[in-house]
Amino acid sequence: MRRMSGCALLATLVPLALQAQDPPPAPNMQRWQWLAKVEAPQQAKSKYVDFILSPGVIDKSRADQNDLRLIDAKGREVQYKLRVRRTISEPQKLAAKEFNRSATGDEVRLDLGDGREEHNAIDVNTEGDNFRRQVTIEGSDDDAKWTLLKKAELLKFDAGGQKMDVRRIHYDAQRYRYLRVHVSPDLGKGKEEPKIGTVDVYHDVKVKGEYVTLSASLGEREADRTEGMPGSLWTITFGGNAVFCESLSFDVDGTDFSRIYRVDVIDNRSAMVRAKEAEENRSPTKGYSFNRRDEGAHGEWQRRGTRGPVTPLEARFEQGEQLVRELRLAVIDNQNAPLNLTGVRYTAAAREVIFARPDFSAWPLQLYFGNAKAPDPGYDFARNLPEPPDEDPVRAELGDVANNPDYVPELKPWSERQPWLIYAVLGTASVVLLVLLACLARSMIRRHDRAGVGVG
Repeated sequence: MRRMSGCALLATLVPLALQAQDPPPAPNMQRWQWLAKVEAPQQAKSKYVDFILSPGVIDKSRADQNDLRLIDAKGREVQYKLRVRRTISEPQKLAAKEFNRSATGDEVRLDLGDGREEHNAIDVNTEGDNFRRQVTIEGSDDDAKWTLLKKAELLKFDAGGQKMDVRRIHYDAQRYRYLRVHVSPDLGKGKEEPKIGTVDVYHDVKVKGEYVTLSASLGEREADRTEGMPGSLWTITFGGNAVFCESLSFDVDGTDFSRIYRVDVIDNRSAMVRAKEAEENRSPTKGYSFNRRDEGAHGEWQRRGTRGPVTPLEARFEQGEQLVRELRLAVIDNQNAPLNLTGVRYTAAAREVIFARPDFSAWPLQLYFGNAKAPDPGYDFARNLPEPPDEDPVRAELGDVANNPDYVPELKPWSERQPWLIYAVLGTASVVLLVLLACLARSMIRRHDRAGVGVG
């Protein structure tokens, strides 16, 4: 076999190495309709950078924001993670050693060690199905003197396709080294002897979130009957955007009042449907009815006396955060003077985009969005980023929403681009069919006439 010389081998390997180092091709952003500039932060002390999505970006991106793409100044795609910054409790499982299990298996003791870690929940797994058993949880520092922490019920049922499995019990945070768990039999099952399988101990760690509060637009008050009684209506909008909203805060003048209120979500229907709905719901005989809208928030606002500062009135959505474009506030006034609302704000968890800090030459970045068919990016960075991140990011500024100058809309099907063609084809086919039917009719008439002549 002929041996390759050193120079020839080097000439072969160098292009391959250079090719392996080439960056991935620049993504084609022609299908993304909008963009916003991301300026470099003033500080550079962290390996992460983040920014908060603005209402304009939330409105013009997909509801799940999976169409966001971050492109640096060199045309390279920057991997990121989108974090919805709600305050949450993360259960952390603690090391616990079981000892002194009872002979019948209905009681166990746990040793959490001398580290004195805080704990506030346990999972109790017991054998069997369709039961309701009482569990008693006690704590001790010396395995001799016990303090009752919680009595609760373990439930497990499966009936008619509906399942219920309650095994996690919460109690006030404690630092007892020892826990004693006892499970009593289901009184409805006679001489049942429940056996404890495993008991896991947890500490719920609260991960603090970040919330954004912004002003909304409050329309003029409209007098109308609400639930058949005199009332008031206000429309709430968000600068023409669809925004995430978890709660509302209203500035209201005056003291000494008590009013039933409701906030309803108004969906983005066509003008014709909206006009018809308004005519049905706002007539002098019917008025505004609480059961005519989607579920939002409701309750009672009260102020008594003039002592202390006047605080805003809150309304929190019962079903949690919602993506809304327009809301309607209805208040029952009865024979009282209407409330004087002077302002409204909305609050929702921040949508944070976090990414590894690029080098100085990669700035500014461009955030692209507005592509309904964009696939989920599925970045490795998003999967591997610790939660919470191992370093606090520095905050960058997101600019205003602008049109993507390279945007090329996807071509519609020819039937939508030239709808007249369908009618032309159908018309032509109808004419041809009529001609064929006429020819067939004339042919049958001739045959009939010939047959008549032959008989005569």
